[in-house]
Amino acid sequence: GDGDGTGDAKVAGTDYNATAQIKCSGYKGAAAGTCDAGVVRNTETGTYVDVTLSDKTKRTIFFNKDGGFLSFSTAEADGTAALKASSKREGDTTIATLGTERYEIPDVFVQGD
Repeated sequence: GDGDGTGDAKVAGTDYNATAQIKCSGYKGAAAGTCDAGVVRNTETGTYVDVTLSDKTKRTIFFNKDGGFLSFSTAEADGTAALKASSKREGDTTIATLGTERYEIPDVFVQGD
């Protein structure tokens, strides 16, 4: 939340608690850059981040209630189900990878302030 005890607000016109640009790379060979992202916090199972890629494809990254990386949304139809998903920590950022794709998600974005 924003410290007022009323929980997270919503970004007008969306279901997101916050939106931001995050560092991303590797989607269809893309160089390092930024991607638009939106976060939905405090769902029944945790938090998820929707990342909008260069061709408007959305990649969803799931986090546990404690803010730890859980998984990516994948599908057999587009081949993503066969890709290795993993994560590591660098300071206060989760580096989530799916195949050659890389996403840098700051803790404050996942958990709020």
